[in-house]
Amino acid sequence: MSRFLNSLIKLSARVASSIPCSQFSTSANIWNRATPYQNFVRVKFAEIKQQNPTLKNTELFKKLGESYRQLSATEKLEFQVPDTSTIEGTDSGAWSEKRKSLMYAHRHGMPRKPPASGLNVYIQEKLSDLKGMPLEKVALRLREAVKDWNALSEEERKVYSTKATELKAEYEKELHSWATEHKLRFTKNLTVLTHRFYERERKSRSHRQSIAHVAPVVTSAPVKSKSAASPDSHPS
Repeated sequence: MSRFLNSLIKLSARVASSIPCSQFSTSANIWNRATPYQNFVRVKFAEIKQQNPTLKNTELFKKLGESYRQLSATEKLEFQVPDTSTIEGTDSGAWSEKRKSLMYAHRHGMPRKPPASGLNVYIQEKLSDLKGMPLEKVALRLREAVKDWNALSEEERKVYSTKATELKAEYEKELHSWATEHKLRFTKNLTVLTHRFYERERKSRSHRQSIAHVAPVVTSAPVKSKSAASPDSHPS
């Protein structure tokens, strides 16, 4: 999926969730400072909202709390993102490092996340032909698509929700296979998974470079003098 469609899908998810963006900012500052539970809410909210569209936000947060309490200690650790702010000394540097890790993993075959909900699948299908179009046209089509989605019946929405579930299952299977292929300890937390992959590859690359820079010691053979060049030579 192109970056263009990914951006549209993220935007549509924010519209559908009806939650102020400030509460679930995608900035590295908030992610790094957040607790595992807050990260869990940030990751899972759209999914729970899609499954329970009639519930109020307070009820959704209650459900999220119950789901989080059912996680094992190991599963909770997956939502504890390593503090990478010390890599470059600034939060902006940490965010850059996370994006670098993600892009590096994608270049090495890591599958891209599919649409997260039925709405996202619907938006992707409706806007798949807009790449390269003016921003005004994109914004107009996005508003129309969200309006059309709201006009769909529950049965019509269920078709897209089912497709989103199928895509998610297929993606998780591919992600697990990719992690296994690269001998990584698997986690669904992409920030953690891509950080592990990138750091391991970086260290391996540095090790190879250090070995390459060590020049081999070559021992020269002794040079014979002209007088000793031939055993049959005689002094004059």
